[in-house]
Amino acid sequence: KRGVGGLDLASFSALLGQVREGKEKLFAEGGPESVAVTLHGRGRSVVGGTVTTTLEREEVQRTILERFFPLVDFEEDPISNEEEGGGGEFGLPYARDEAITRHLASFLRRHAEESGAPAHVLFNGGVMTPPLLQNAVLGVLEKWFGRKPELLPANALFLAVAYGAAYFGRTRHGLGLKIRAGNPRTYYIGVATDQGEKALCVVPRGAAEEGHGSFSTAESFLVGANRAVSFTLYASSSRNDVTGDFVDPAELTPLPPLRTVLKYGRKGAQVEVPVTVRVLLTEIGTLELWCEAEHGGHRWRLEFAVDEEAEKEKEFSGETTETVTQEVVEAAGERLRECFGPERKRSPGGIVKELERVTDLEREKWPTSLLRGLWDILNTVPEAREISDAHEARWLNLAGYFLRPGFGDPLDSWRVGRLWRFFAKGPVFKDRVENRVQWWILWRRVAGGLDREKQEEVHAHLAPVLLRGKEGELGSQERSEMWSAAASLELLAVKRREELGNALLGRIESGRAAPRDVFALARIGAREPLYGPVDGVVSARTAAKWLRRLLPLKWPKGFRPEFAFLHLARFTGDRARDVPEELREEVAARVERLARGESLAESLFRVKALTRQEEKKLFGDSLPIGLRVRFAIGE
Repeated sequence: KRGVGGLDLASFSALLGQVREGKEKLFAEGGPESVAVTLHGRGRSVVGGTVTTTLEREEVQRTILERFFPLVDFEEDPISNEEEGGGGEFGLPYARDEAITRHLASFLRRHAEESGAPAHVLFNGGVMTPPLLQNAVLGVLEKWFGRKPELLPANALFLAVAYGAAYFGRTRHGLGLKIRAGNPRTYYIGVATDQGEKALCVVPRGAAEEGHGSFSTAESFLVGANRAVSFTLYASSSRNDVTGDFVDPAELTPLPPLRTVLKYGRKGAQVEVPVTVRVLLTEIGTLELWCEAEHGGHRWRLEFAVDEEAEKEKEFSGETTETVTQEVVEAAGERLRECFGPERKRSPGGIVKELERVTDLEREKWPTSLLRGLWDILNTVPEAREISDAHEARWLNLAGYFLRPGFGDPLDSWRVGRLWRFFAKGPVFKDRVENRVQWWILWRRVAGGLDREKQEEVHAHLAPVLLRGKEGELGSQERSEMWSAAASLELLAVKRREELGNALLGRIESGRAAPRDVFALARIGAREPLYGPVDGVVSARTAAKWLRRLLPLKWPKGFRPEFAFLHLARFTGDRARDVPEELREEVAARVERLARGESLAESLFRVKALTRQEEKKLFGDSLPIGLRVRFAIGE
């Protein structure tokens, strides 16, 4: 067996609750020497399958202290996420090293030079309530710094975060004290010099509130154009360097690099371009880095995320995006105006090839910044939909492609809101099948940017046709696109998604559905959603039932439903979502017959991120280059 096996969700939850309660009793002052833990059997084995064990106070305390609060040396580093060790239950990105004291040492080493040894300690969180654990932390601090810090009093540690949130809410209404400050960290960009890489300070700590911090270099730098380059951003929360200072990057914290190709010139020759650098800390919490060529007026805008969560989202698989100049974006936008504007110089049929020619990029390689820039221009000519059925079909097609998947850029919620104005009226040329098809492709592509209420409205338009419509009213392609649009509504209630899935499965079994509709079913029942909450996926029991009905079916020659099976059976590490192991073994046996089958089957037994090819098969389009919406542990 390749899976981890173990208890089902109900048994595991019951065990977890008892163990947690037992631990709290054993750690309490004056607590018992031991507690019993009983796990009852299920079904006919409710008595015979019952298991009981005893947790001993001394053993539990020793295990938790040695595993989570060991007395480590101050110089010890935490085990990195690339090394073995640590836990990953539920597929969550826990730190590999469970030793809290090693993480504490790493944190204090970064800040001890400025702040010195900690003089006081304030605990919060219910886990730190037992005096034994508090003393463990105080003891390791005494070992490191030669004296024990003073413990600040705190009541009800498990409510500490709630108290803080409530107080912050009061400050939003002018009650209480609010701390205001500029950017909490100093930011640097990596620069290659004759002495090796140096970090240039571009935004000092506390310089300004977001939206006001900016810096321009007086000297020029060389950047490589038309080849893959990597821009590295560094940060420090303790240094007080000023703009223009060069420092050793080894003393800083590197942030995920931005890998890109700066497009320059029509010939695409690799050249070194002299540029000055301008940096702006924006209102939406990003750091814009503009490289401005000294000659020719070319400008490239690079954007870094500087908040902690966005930093994690930038850690994608090392892809290299391409950054086109602002002039190319404007030239491509002009072609859109020539097609959809009042002059109508260009035919909608050839606009995509013209955009590829102007940008010198195939549309699959258009980066998010270019896509959203083109959407912003397309949005200015919505009346173009009324020119002709061909104009509307192309406008709908481009709008969805430019804005997919409806989120990922800070302004996407506003953009999708502008697009939503048209939904209630539907396509202008309703009698044209192509326009109705493009209409549903559009909403499938941007569904991730719709809130729950809007997704419910989309469902209200689709359900009467898909669940209760008469057979033969729609063509195969139009119906398939409607199913794909319905499958993309990941914020719908689980009951609605299961209703859709059951109806679609019935069509597939009866032969009334197109074979490709199995991918819509896989999207509805996927174990790992693209953007929706993990507690909103259909139950593992339902997904398993669908799989068992799909596996025996006959499929057209050359059609590979195994890719759909993968998403219904994908391993997440979450007992509430994972289908039974024996079913995953059965799917693996099918998948391993494919090219690269053994590699694909790994996702049935360990947590793995989707590849671009898998994304495209499941979601109908690959995500824009550089955009990842979910990340797997250990990848």
